[in-house]
Amino acid sequence: TDVGPPNKVPVISSENPVDGSIDVPVSLSELSFRISDRDNDRMDYTVTTSPDIGSGSGNFKKDGVYKIPVSGLQGNTKYSWRVVVNDESDSVEKTFSFTTEMIAPVVSDPLPIDGDDWIPLDTSELSFRLKDFQGDLMDYTVETSPNIGSGSGFGVGDGVYSVDVGGLDGT
Repeated sequence: TDVGPPNKVPVISSENPVDGSIDVPVSLSELSFRISDRDNDRMDYTVTTSPDIGSGSGNFKKDGVYKIPVSGLQGNTKYSWRVVVNDESDSVEKTFSFTTEMIAPVVSDPLPIDGDDWIPLDTSELSFRLKDFQGDLMDYTVETSPNIGSGSGFGVGDGVYSVDVGGLDGT
């Protein structure tokens, strides 16, 4: 009996977003990948995502680029997606990952430093840095407890902001 040459396994390539990508927009609407088989076998594929943002499959496909719709991506989240491809004889799989962009504003560099126990009683302001990675304008509100001062800002950009305070009690 003529067995013929050994089967060549399918190849998964050209993933988009590229494996390990960061700052991927949360508006991403599809994942894409290329499948090919050097024997020209028809292939079946299945795609799953974790956390689940979409999945899909195709049967009896030729070499080519295929797309899976995705939706509901969250900011600053790592997603993985697995592609499994079968030809008539073999199965291969690849897992890719990407991380979405930060979309929430970030508050950093508080002064006095959070948790600091030794603040001079004549401290007259609190300050902090605001940053939005999309460059959006932000609104902020600062409240203190007990009430030694408060403040707010509307439609502000990235920068350092301060709030006047007074009447610190040393007891």
